[in-house]
Amino acid sequence: MKYLLLLLPVVLISLCSILPPFPTLPQPETFLIDSESPDLYIKAETGASEIRGGREVQVFFELRNKQLYNLDVELNVYDHPCFSIPEEKRVKNDCGSSKDGILKANQTCMWDWRWQSTSSDIDRKCVIKFFVKYTAKNSMFQNIVVLSRSEYVVREVEGTLHDNPIQSDSSKGPLNVYVTFPESQPFMAGQSGYDMHINYYNRGGGIFDDIDISFTAPNNIIIDNCEGYDRSGATFTLNKDLKFIKGKAVPTICNFSTTSTDIMNIKSLDMDIGYTYVLYNSFTITVKGDIPTTPVPFGGGTSQGGRSGGCLVEGSKILTPEGFKKIEDLKIGDIVIGYKNGKKLETKIREKTSHFGFWNIYHYKGYWFTETHGVYPSLEEESVLVPLLSNKINTYTGYVFNIETGTHNYFGENNLLIHNFKPM
Repeated sequence: MKYLLLLLPVVLISLCSILPPFPTLPQPETFLIDSESPDLYIKAETGASEIRGGREVQVFFELRNKQLYNLDVELNVYDHPCFSIPEEKRVKNDCGSSKDGILKANQTCMWDWRWQSTSSDIDRKCVIKFFVKYTAKNSMFQNIVVLSRSEYVVREVEGTLHDNPIQSDSSKGPLNVYVTFPESQPFMAGQSGYDMHINYYNRGGGIFDDIDISFTAPNNIIIDNCEGYDRSGATFTLNKDLKFIKGKAVPTICNFSTTSTDIMNIKSLDMDIGYTYVLYNSFTITVKGDIPTTPVPFGGGTSQGGRSGGCLVEGSKILTPEGFKKIEDLKIGDIVIGYKNGKKLETKIREKTSHFGFWNIYHYKGYWFTETHGVYPSLEEESVLVPLLSNKINTYTGYVFNIETGTHNYFGENNLLIHNFKPM
C-alpha cells in the first residue's frame, strides 16, 4: 500500500501529460479605465472587441465613488453607430441602494447591457460615445489670523510674527478652490486695504456644467467688495460663470479690512462648494461585415447622383452656414458655401457620390484627394488637378466622397476652394 501511494503522483503526472488542455474561457476586454476624475472611477468592458453584424455584444459598466461625500450620478450613451439601442439600455440614472442615482462614499454601481448590432456588408469600426454626469457638494476652509496693533509690532520686532500655525484646506474633487493672500498672515487689527484671492482649478478631465459657491466672512474681517459674488449680509454667493483655460479660471479678488481686537483673533472662513461635472469618453467595437469587402477600382461603389469624378477621403470638412461639417454627413439638398462672380455664397448640394475601394490619394493644404480631383490654387486662378500641385502621395483603403453644388465648387478649411463639376 505504501508503494502504491508513492506511485500515485507519477500516474497523475502521466495522465496530465496525455489529456488535452482545458479550453480557455473568453475573458471580457477592458476598453476604458477612466481616472480623470478625482471623484469617480469609471470602467467599461465588453465580452468581445469584434462581433459579426446582426449579433449581440454584452457591455459592462462600473462606477465607483472615490470620495467621502455623495455623488448624484447619470451615465448616458449618446452616440452608438452600428447598434440599435433602446433608451433603457443606454441610460443609467438609478445607481445607489435606494435606486435614486445617489452613490454614497466608496459605493459601487455595476450593470451590463446586451446591445444588438445592425447588419453590415463591410467591416465597421464603431465608436461608442458616452458621458457620465454627476453632482456633488463639498467644502473648504481657511483660517484668518488678526493681531492687535501692539502684539503685531512686538512679534515683528522679535521675529516671531509668522510663528502662528495657520490652518487651511482646499476643496476635494475636480473643482479645486483655495484662498490665498498677497500679504502673508497674520493681519494687523483695524487696518484696511487687504486683498484675498479665491482661486479655481479644474483638476479633472471633464467640464463643469454648473458651479455653486458661497461663503460667510468671519467676524474678524469686513469684506468690502468681492468680484462676481452677490452679497447678503456677511454671506457671499457666486453669480458668474467660471471659464477654465488650461485648467484654470480667473481668480476672484476680494477687498477687506480687519476689525479691532485686543487679543489674537483666529477665525475660519468656511466655503460651501457644489458643482455638476461631465466626463466624455468613448470606446470602439468592430462590427464585421457579412460579405468580405474587396477593393474596387474608381467608379465602383454607390451613387446618389448620375456622375462620378474625383473624391475626398472620409472625414474631409466642408464649409456650411452652420460651420464645418464632414463630407460624409452631408446629403443632397444641404446648403454649403460656394464661390461665384468674386463672392462667397450659399449653394445647394445637387448630387452626392460615395465609393469604397483602394486609392492613390494626394495631400494638398490639409486635404487628401483622389488623383482625378481638382482645386483652385487661389480664388483668382482656374482649377487644377491635385497631382499637378502636390507630390505627397499615399495609399488609402476606405470610403471617398464627392458632392456637386450649384456653383460647381465649395470651400474647405484654410479658405481652400474645391472643384466638383464632372471628372477633369
